[in-house]
Amino acid sequence: MACNLCVNVCPVENCITMKELPLGEVDPRTGRKVEPYINWTEHPNNTASNCG
Repeated sequence: MACNLCVNVCPVENCITMKELPLGEVDPRTGRKVEPYINWTEHPNNTASNCG
C-alpha cells in the first residue's frame, strides 16, 4: 500500500507499522477505493505514456 521509507528511517523501534488494504476497501486517508497495482509506465498521470 505504501513505500516503506518511514519504516526504514524512523529511529524509534517498532513505532510505525504498515497495513495492507484489500482491493476494494476504502483508504481512510484518501476516501478512495484500493485498486490493483499498475506500474508508472501504465499510470494515467504519466504524460510520457500518453504520447503516441
